[in-house]
Amino acid sequence: ISQYHDLVAGEGAQGFRDGPFYSALFRNPQGIAVDPAGRKLFVADRDNNRIRVVDLDKGNAVETLAGNGTSGFVDGPLNQSRFFHPTALAWIPGKGLVVYESGNKAFRLLDLNSRMVSTIADEGKKGFPDDKGWQVGFGNVWNIAYSGTDHSLYFTQPDDGLLRKLDLTRGEITTLLRRDPQLSSPLSRGRPRN
Repeated sequence: ISQYHDLVAGEGAQGFRDGPFYSALFRNPQGIAVDPAGRKLFVADRDNNRIRVVDLDKGNAVETLAGNGTSGFVDGPLNQSRFFHPTALAWIPGKGLVVYESGNKAFRLLDLNSRMVSTIADEGKKGFPDDKGWQVGFGNVWNIAYSGTDHSLYFTQPDDGLLRKLDLTRGEITTLLRRDPQLSSPLSRGRPRN
């Protein structure tokens, strides 16, 4: 079977540049998510500390959605927010995106209705206890997925052998798997970078 890949966006070199798909530049893009209509592809541009969007209805033009490029931990308007190594994304219907940042060890919500960024969970504590508050210790989170059935995020911490659930309604974190011998290091592919 021969493999063929279409270029969605990016010139192939490392850097930062918005604009036409063929000249856009990214620096170590990692997480991606697609809106339900399949019109926008969101990218966690890790080393540019930005969330970018590829508009699939407009010739795959690339623009910055959130983050000003300076690493940090700042909530507020999308264009004034700061991130530190965003690595994973999940689409939340009716809201927008949840972003996990490996640098801040935090989950942030990008509300596309209000165009604001807010923190929904951060490391706060060491260890891996379940917690009824938003703050809980996070190891190296590799991937996240949203379930509309229970309005929850599911995420893996492969270095710690954990599969966990963050209930967005109740603000509770539950550990579903911990060092299970049949799934000792849950992740999708490859290894995450810190």
